[in-house]
Amino acid sequence: MSGPTYLFCGSRLTDDRNLMRILLEGLNTQARQWQEMITIQDDGTLNDLEYEVETFKYLRYERVEEWSDPNVVFAFIDRMSHNRATEATLARATEAHRAAFIFSVYENIPQ
Repeated sequence: MSGPTYLFCGSRLTDDRNLMRILLEGLNTQARQWQEMITIQDDGTLNDLEYEVETFKYLRYERVEEWSDPNVVFAFIDRMSHNRATEATLARATEAHRAAFIFSVYENIPQ
């Protein structure tokens, strides 16, 4: 049974790998409990995402070139000013009324 689609995008620092793995483990558990296959889309901005997804039984990897109408977007951002592609993806998610979550280790957030 096919399930929801999640787009993972952004730029990855070493610290993000653990968080990404936790998200994937949670999604795999959800898919197993609901007896469905969750698709993880990759726009090519994250290193080794295909390898990470393939370690889980209930997750399916899909490489996408452009917006492919995911249910949820997870964006990993390390430098706010160097992520134009991710910013465009987040803008598209807003236009399509899709949930988007930003994970960042950016230290210079204005107060």
